[in-house]
Amino acid sequence: MWLLSRGPNDHEMIGPIGRSGARAAVPAQPLPGSEVAGTITIDVAAKVLMVTPEWVRRLTKDGWIAKTDRGRYRVVDVVQGYIRFLKRSASRNSSRPPSED
Repeated sequence: MWLLSRGPNDHEMIGPIGRSGARAAVPAQPLPGSEVAGTITIDVAAKVLMVTPEWVRRLTKDGWIAKTDRGRYRVVDVVQGYIRFLKRSASRNSSRPPSED
């Protein structure tokens, strides 16, 4: 399992964690595409959410995820926007009457 966290230079870091939840002794490496402090590229955002870059673009276009001015995304905006989208989708699906099969 991997952990996404902030590094000493305020960059996103990713590194393995053990079964107990403790960080492994392996030093975390900056995420590729996170050279601008606190932001990631669309490809990294897609990997974090386990979706395609096209899906991230759609979520951005629909207003779920905010994009910074250079086509970059803040990690917190990506994750929170996707959670809001999933919650809205779940509430819409749960309010429908069950289908008869």
